[in-house]
Amino acid sequence: MDYRVIHVGTSLKTRGGISAVLKVIFDDKEERLSHIVTHCDGSVLKRMATFVGGWMSLVCSLFTKAPAIYHIHSASYGSWVRKAFCVLTIKSFRQPVILHMHGGGFKTFYESKVGPVGRACVRRILRSVDTIITLSPEWAEFYQTLAPRVPVVIVPNAVVVPKGLDEAHWLNASIWRIVCLGRLGERKGTWDLLRAFAQLGGACELHLAGDGELECARALARELGVTARVKVHGWIGAEERAAILSCAHVFALPSYVEGLPMALLEAMSYGLPVIATPVGGIPTLIEPGTNGVLVRAGDVEGIRDALAQLMSNPGEAARLGASARKHIMERYDAGVFYASLRRLHADVAAKYWGEDPQLRSAHAGLS
Repeated sequence: MDYRVIHVGTSLKTRGGISAVLKVIFDDKEERLSHIVTHCDGSVLKRMATFVGGWMSLVCSLFTKAPAIYHIHSASYGSWVRKAFCVLTIKSFRQPVILHMHGGGFKTFYESKVGPVGRACVRRILRSVDTIITLSPEWAEFYQTLAPRVPVVIVPNAVVVPKGLDEAHWLNASIWRIVCLGRLGERKGTWDLLRAFAQLGGACELHLAGDGELECARALARELGVTARVKVHGWIGAEERAAILSCAHVFALPSYVEGLPMALLEAMSYGLPVIATPVGGIPTLIEPGTNGVLVRAGDVEGIRDALAQLMSNPGEAARLGASARKHIMERYDAGVFYASLRRLHADVAAKYWGEDPQLRSAHAGLS
């Protein structure tokens, strides 16, 4: 069956997890894939123009005769509003939609930010799509309660596993480098990590890289008296991120809410022992004592103790890191991800058009 898969989402040049996932998807180089951009970084005017241009491209694609599955990537807040409008547009042409839900903030958004009318609209949109992709069993259960008759499929995020690493570089380290990548702020546990780090002894550095509340991070480091040992890098590109992870010794992400963070998957693929919190899809990824350490969100002392234990036992850190890398290679490598998406797209195509993709024209009312 010949059909296209049109991914609808943010630009590959934007910051954040959805862009990282889309980059992995388009690394596959599959000919049937295309991308309609509905969001970018920049001014309000630039973002509005990008959405309008993307929506017009979407409408144009709907008037073609070639069968297409629309794979829409959404988070919460503004991302959800844009993608809800796209879903309504596509469904007015009676075309198949896969809604790929990212991030860890949608439950809060749904329960406390949109009101009764907004919640009803969210449920209507979710119930109109053909399949929902989510990142973990916990999120699958949540979306299934909102859209009981829509298939909810778990497809964890994935990374391209790096090769040629110096897997023993931390065993003789004179300075331990603790790294955290992502949006800096309270939701990601940045302030907890800084306070835990300030209580550590020994030769160690904390590297914080990402967007968000950079100046607040620097101010707290000054307040805690650890400015000389804390490096706030801001947003970094792929090459600099790879360089930081290659020479890091521990990765810490003590978040309060999550989906399945790409930064955590990436750190594990570099063979780093990780310290995280049991929120969102993280418990499906990390088995305590086997491939990482879990601490309660907000437990500053727990974060400090976990860091201290790994620093004082490089052999244990190396074992956890090697196990983490193996786990990613077996279950979260990009090849596994590609195979899952292809199966899902094929299933949706078969259910929608059966053996005759030309039925699209009649089904859409365009014949």
